[in-house]
Amino acid sequence: MPTINDFFREVDEAFGFYFDMGMACHIAKARLEKFQQENCIGDDSPFMYKAGPPEDDPEAEVRKALHATTFSSLKDRLADDGSDMLRAADAVIVIVYHIWEEKYRRTLTSQSGVALGEISSDIMGDLRLLRNSIIHNKGIAGSDVGKCKVIQRFAPGDAITLTKSDMNEIIRAIKSELRARL
Repeated sequence: MPTINDFFREVDEAFGFYFDMGMACHIAKARLEKFQQENCIGDDSPFMYKAGPPEDDPEAEVRKALHATTFSSLKDRLADDGSDMLRAADAVIVIVYHIWEEKYRRTLTSQSGVALGEISSDIMGDLRLLRNSIIHNKGIAGSDVGKCKVIQRFAPGDAITLTKSDMNEIIRAIKSELRARL
C-alpha cells in the first residue's frame, strides 16, 4: 500500500518539473537575447522549430516549420510568468490532482502500514476545482471555484493564472495539511 511519503515524492517530482521549467525558460530567454544581439536580429524576425537545417527561402521554411513565431513572442512566452510557465503550472495542478485521486486518496497507509481509509483534504479539493476549470473551461474559473477553502484568489470567470508565488503556496499547503491530518 502506498504511504504519504510515496505521494510526497511524486508531488516533489511534479513541482520539480515546474521549477526546472522556470530555470529552463530563464536560461533560454537569456541565450535567445544574446543570440539576437550577436547576430543583429530584431524582435519581429521569425523564429521557427524545424527538423534539420534551412533548405529553402525564409517564407517557405516558415510554412514547413513544426512551429513558427517571432523572437518577441517567444521571449514573452519564456518570461518568468509568461505563458510557458502558466501552462507548466496548469500541468502540475492537473498531474498532482490526478495522482492523488487515482493512486493515493483511497489507498494511503501510515508509515507504519495502518490503512488510513478514504482521506478528504481541503487543498486537494481545491486542486480538483482548479483542475476542472483548467481542463473543462479552458482555464477560466467555473462557478464551483467559489467553493475553494485554501486557494481563494479566483472568482468565477477569472482566468486561472498561477504564478511562482501561488505554486510555492500550493506545495506548502499540500504538505502541511496532509502531514497534519496523518
